[in-house]
Amino acid sequence: MTEIAVEATQAPAQLPNVRVAVLGAGKMGGILVQAFLKQNLFAPDQIHATVAHAEKALSRSAQWGVDVSTDNLAAAKEADLILLGVKPFQVPDLVAEIRPALTPKKTLVSFAASVKTRAIEDAAGIEIAVIRAMPNTPSALGAGAAGLCRGRFVKPEQMALAGILGFTLLGLGRRRRYFPSRWMSVLLLFAGLTAATCLTACAGGSASGGGGGGGMPVTQTVTVTGTSGATVASTSVVLTVT
Repeated sequence: MTEIAVEATQAPAQLPNVRVAVLGAGKMGGILVQAFLKQNLFAPDQIHATVAHAEKALSRSAQWGVDVSTDNLAAAKEADLILLGVKPFQVPDLVAEIRPALTPKKTLVSFAASVKTRAIEDAAGIEIAVIRAMPNTPSALGAGAAGLCRGRFVKPEQMALAGILGFTLLGLGRRRRYFPSRWMSVLLLFAGLTAATCLTACAGGSASGGGGGGGMPVTQTVTVTGTSGATVASTSVVLTVT
């Protein structure tokens, strides 16, 4: 896993009133914990992380200086913002495990590919804000790509917070684009390119019909610009959504 140098800081955290739990602090979850500390987004005592094994919990806690355990439910109880960093097939069981800690005031952010917001909402059993976020590996360097998809119960302030986590924190604050949920699979394709490629996805082209509601097909051109060292390449993909 890519490690980010974390330096102690005395400055107040940027989000001092938000407690965050990272459930599954593996590859991407671990990158986020380290980035939170490096960017001073949260103070160490605001962060609760979990891993699968007790030995790793001890080593990660010593390395990061935050609370790391194997107890997902306890971490979720302490958090306002809960990040789901486990593998897609593990998401239903994880949400069921933490269900007693969930309330409509909390926000769930999932990094699991292919798991839709509706599936997480149904597993939670309550009207809770669910956001899908998909950053790619170059995000560890502050130069990656990320896509966000809101669920049915997400409020503007919750989406704004996810924007800080998914874009500004990862070096994309000045290049923010919003796509409808049907584009998430396209964004996942872009984000899945090699770690040496840093991506910017831009929407352009034209659209016709209502889109998404059984109307005329919607045609969209998405241009992807990749950078690797001094090499810059650009390609366009034309997709039709029916």
